[in-house]
Amino acid sequence: MDDSKGDKFMDDYIKNEKRILTLRYAKMKFEAIKQGLEILPQRIFKSFSQSDDVFRKIYNDYYDSHFDKKLAPVPQRMNLTKGYMADNICWTTQKAKNRTNGKSIVIINGDRVIEFASARKAELEMKLPRGVLSRALRGSKKYKSLRVTSRK
Repeated sequence: MDDSKGDKFMDDYIKNEKRILTLRYAKMKFEAIKQGLEILPQRIFKSFSQSDDVFRKIYNDYYDSHFDKKLAPVPQRMNLTKGYMADNICWTTQKAKNRTNGKSIVIINGDRVIEFASARKAELEMKLPRGVLSRALRGSKKYKSLRVTSRK
């Protein structure tokens, strides 16, 4: 590959990465304003994202697929009661986010109601064994004391 093709490749790669991050931030900001949530500044979001290994892998796969929309990187809040802050954002693909089908997991713990984007994210944050919440949602008698519901 000659240098001009290599330069063009890098220019396209960087331009599209910046475009993706700008578009994702605009959508996050809209949602944050609509829901009254806090959001980190755009330059911090971009810096955080560009240094995130998961974002880098997802973006590389997206680029290599010639921008297959299903593989596009999208930020997702781990805890839906918190805003768009670096410690509450993880990167996933559009396909994986669609798989959750807009459902969130609500856990009632005493007087606290905690909402998560998915059962797996709830298990990770609450340090529960994998699959516990899925079994509780299906009505397993073993987990009937765990008050969990799925919300659209």
